[in-house]
Amino acid sequence: MTAAVLLGAAAPVQAEIISTICTLTHYRKNTNRTVNCRWRQSQGHVQVWIEGRKKPFRFNAKGQGKKYVRINNTDRITLTRTGRFTLTIWQG
Repeated sequence: MTAAVLLGAAAPVQAEIISTICTLTHYRKNTNRTVNCRWRQSQGHVQVWIEGRKKPFRFNAKGQGKKYVRINNTDRITLTRTGRFTLTIWQG
């Protein structure tokens, strides 16, 4: 029984992927669009999959405040790479 408990505790935890709507604003392209997206966060890391884009946006927890700005509100999470884009994850 001890081995089973230890193995269970050591197993990696997968964060739930949540479907929602995201708004992506590109500053250089001067575009703003709202699309379906999926996202998850685990240990401060955030991944966002935007409909029509092959690769996810990735925001590493260590980069917060250095490579991007994160603002949490009750209805949204806003992730901004200054001068490049803002990604807003809308929460129901």
